[in-house]
Order: sequence, then C-alpha cells, then structure tokens
Amino acid sequence: DSILDVKLIESRVEMDRSMYAEIVQEFMRTAVQEMGNIEECMKSSDWPRLIEACHRLKGVGANIGTARIKSVCAEMERLGQKADGPELDKALIRLKDAYRQTETEFESYFKTDGRPTV
Repeated sequence: DSILDVKLIESRVEMDRSMYAEIVQEFMRTAVQEMGNIEECMKSSDWPRLIEACHRLKGVGANIGTARIKSVCAEMERLGQKADGPELDKALIRLKDAYRQTETEFESYFKTDGRPTV
C-alpha cells in the first residue's frame, strides 16, 4: 500500500511544480480540517456527513496522488455506510497515520530531485 501515487504526481508536476506544491500545501491544511469534521461526525454518529467528508477527502487526495489517504477514506466511507463505529475508530487512527506519512513523503519529495522515497 503506497503512501503516494508517484506516476500521478509526476504527471502533475510536469505541468507546474510550484503550482503543484501550493495545491499540496492547501490539501494538507484542508485535510486537517476535514479529519476534524470526520471526528465530529463520528462522535455524533452523523453517518451521512461522515460519508460526505470521507468522500471529499478521498477525491481531492486522489487528484494529487495521496494513495494511502485515498484508500483509508474509501474504507471509512464503507464503514460509515454500515455505521460501524468501532471499526471507524480504528480507521481514523489509520487516516491520521496516513496523513503524517503523506506529509513526510511530500516534504521529502519537494526537498529532493522530485522522487518520493516510497
């Protein structure tokens, strides 16, 4: 399970590396807010909102190459449809881990020659 989709990232970077970097930074800021929304939805058992938040995060993440975040969000969407609170708690931990790993990989990506260390 890759942290980043390297092929997708390379295709995006070809267009404009600095613009892609800005998009990634914005995504990482937004992801923190979205994870907070997901946590709130879990606390209130608001499964429809949780599914929407996971779907949004998955979609944007997929567009910029965050493979692991995309994967965990897809899993959380499915669990939200089942209203499986205990499994969602575990998945949220995986999502937060995926976020930290993704952040580290992107930092490495932009500090090196553009090759993520996956």
